Parts: sequence; C-alpha cells; structure tokens
Amino acid sequence: MYRKSGDPNSFIKDRQSERQLIRLSRRGNFMAKKRIIEIDDEQLKSYEEIYSLLNSKRLIDQYHGTQALRRASEKEVENGFLSEEFLMAGLLSQPIMKLNKLPGLIQNELLITMINISSLQNGSEYLIANGCLDSLIKCSKSQSESRNKALWCLTNLLCHKKLSYNEQGRKTVNQMIQTTLKLPEINELVLWTLKCCGLYYQRLEGGDELFQISINEIRNKLEKTLDDAIMNNDSIICEVLSLYELCPNFLTEITLQNILRSFELKDICIKENVLHIVEIMSLYTNGMVFVLYEQIIQNWLCAKISMNENQTITLSMILLIYKSIDIHESLFNQINKTFLNVCTSMLFCSFISVENQNDVGLFLIMCCRYHNLFQIIFSSNNFLSLIECMASLSQTLLDKVIELLFWILHQPNICKSISSLFIDQIIDISKKYILTEHTKQQLYFLQTIR
Repeated sequence: MYRKSGDPNSFIKDRQSERQLIRLSRRGNFMAKKRIIEIDDEQLKSYEEIYSLLNSKRLIDQYHGTQALRRASEKEVENGFLSEEFLMAGLLSQPIMKLNKLPGLIQNELLITMINISSLQNGSEYLIANGCLDSLIKCSKSQSESRNKALWCLTNLLCHKKLSYNEQGRKTVNQMIQTTLKLPEINELVLWTLKCCGLYYQRLEGGDELFQISINEIRNKLEKTLDDAIMNNDSIICEVLSLYELCPNFLTEITLQNILRSFELKDICIKENVLHIVEIMSLYTNGMVFVLYEQIIQNWLCAKISMNENQTITLSMILLIYKSIDIHESLFNQINKTFLNVCTSMLFCSFISVENQNDVGLFLIMCCRYHNLFQIIFSSNNFLSLIECMASLSQTLLDKVIELLFWILHQPNICKSISSLFIDQIIDISKKYILTEHTKQQLYFLQTIR
C-alpha cells in the first residue's frame, strides 16, 4: 500500500502538470513527441501492441491486453516513476472511461494496474489527468469484488494530495468515507482509508470535528477492534491507534485504558502511536479529553519513565511532559526520584541532540523550583557535574542555573541546603564561559552573600 507522499505542489503547478500529462497521453501528439524525446523503441512497440489489444472488440484480446498492461505497470513502479513511453502511449484513457462497463476479470486487472500507477507521484497525476475519479467512485460504490480495489486506488490518490480542497474534493472524500463505513468489517484498508480522509479534513476549517462526526457510527466497533487486536497482538494495532489520533473525542476511560495497555507491547511503532495520542490529549485545556489527561495520563506518564524503557521512547515521554507542563502544572506532583534520575541520566547520553539535552536541562531547572524536587536533585552525588554539563550545553542553561541559585538564596526553607563552598564551585564553573551582564550581576550578589 502507498502510505507516504511528498509536499503538495501549488495549485498552478498541479494544473500545469495535469495539462502536460493530458497532452502526453493523446496519441495525436505521439510522433511530434518522438522526435524530441529519446525513447526506448522496443518498449514503445510493446506499448503499441498493448494499446491495440485494449481497444480490440474481442474480449479475449482485451483481457490479454489488461494482463500485459498490469505487468508493464509493475515494471514502471520498480523504476519509481512513469516513463515517457508509458505516458505517451495513451494506454489508459479509453479503459478508464469504460471501467464500470468492463467484464469482472478485465475490470479487476485494470484496477490492479491503476493501484500500481496511483502509488507513484506522477502516476497519480496521470490518472487524475485522464479523469479517473468518477469511474473509481462509481466502482467503489458497487457490490462487486472490485470495490475494495477502487477504494484502494482512491486512497492512494488522496495520499498524494491529488484531491482539491474545495467543495468537489470534499464531496469525493465524503463519498469515500460513506463507502468505507459500509464495508462489513474494520480491516487494514478501512482504517488506512479513514485515516487518509481524516488527514484531508484536517486541512479544512473545522475539519477535525466534522470528520469525527462523519465516522461516529463506528466508534464502538473501533473500540472492540482495538481490544481484539491487543489480545491477539495483531499488526492492525498501529492502524487503529493512528485513527484515534484523529478522533480524540472518541476517547473514553475504557478506551484510554486499552490504549495505555497496548504500550506494554514491544513494538516501537505502537509505543510511538500511544505517545502521539497522549501528546494530542495534553493540548486540551478543557472538556472530557482534558479531564482524562489529568485523571489518568499524568500518573501513567510519570510512572512509566524508567531506565528499562527504550531510551528514544523515554526521551519522548520526558519532552512531552516538559512541553505540556504549562497547561498541566499538576504534573509536578507526580514526579518522583526515579523520574528525576532518568532525566539526569539523559543529559549525559551521547545519542541525544544538544537541542533535546537543552530542553531536558530546562525541565530539571523548572523542577528545582519545587522544594521536594530540589532536595532530590541536590542530594544526588552528581549534582555539581549536572550543573557543569548544563553550563557546557548552552548560555541559556548557564544563565538559568545562576538565576535559580539567586532565587534559592531568597527561599528560607531551601537556602539552608546551599553552602558557601558550593557557591564558590558554581562561580568557578561560570568563569569558563562568557556571561550576560544580568548573570554577572547575579554572580556578584552570590559572591557577596556566600
């Protein structure tokens, strides 16, 4: 299945590209093009033969033609783009128009070809330029075996952002959603198609809510699908979680507990998807999602951080807390010694970028503003090394450290922990770096009161 696409082109470039593809696919321009483009004559001859078979009045010839076309499309996909020879041969213009009138076997072969082609960037442009949408939508609504293949092809086009963000594009996506919801079971194709439709809706004003309303009828089936998938350790778990990322309003306490349960599985992809859902929840400032975050997620998130977890996942969890702390200040109440030890160890990890180390350092400094957390950090054996590490990472962290000490010395219940020797050590560390005037003034004050 096609699942990735590049950045969308501008509206004008899209239209120019479509017009160019239409010109290439018109056989009337074939000889003129042949004179200026270096082409493979043998391959072109092969495409000429396929064209003749496809346009034969004999069904057996048409069937052989679609088989040959499918094999040709598979070779094109291997190259990663449609060749000039394929584009100029005009193979699909007529078959696409009569897609829904073709016998089942021929229609099936043609749809497999269209799936192959739609997996390519210029292939999706080629299909759109040949007016495939109406034929595919009509085919996806049928009760034939071709329905799923038509839906698959449409989803590829949607992935490539080939559906316009206007009334017509939205109508097409709505038709895809309705077709998908009528399928008998929630499988990988259903989840993938709905996810792509949801990503389309996110680019529309108010699209988040509209999309969730449009698929609300399957929320109970989705919950059961997740439960069954976790019990059977099914590969579909990631697809279900990806859809929940787009549907936070579907989250209930039971659903959330299931989602958190899936985090225990070893698959890193599943863990990342769970954290994406948690991150989305952390952005809410009110409503049920906010309540669920405060009541369930905070405690779970802090408790899950340990030395035994994958380091990349652990770092993601720490940064998630750091970025959401402004909205969820009560997170500080969940932080314990194990959590702080893991954060501290992250500062000394070589695989972490300086930017992320800087964020972890800023988070630890924020924790130090809480008496109980400061005592845990300060009493660790490597506190001075921690300060030295922060100072070496960035000017910002060094300034924040001095600012923190300045603040601590004005807190009667904390300042007793700070000795003159410790202040001298901090001053010695700071002398290695260029300081701002403000930091110099604070250091001078520290020297006078140590």
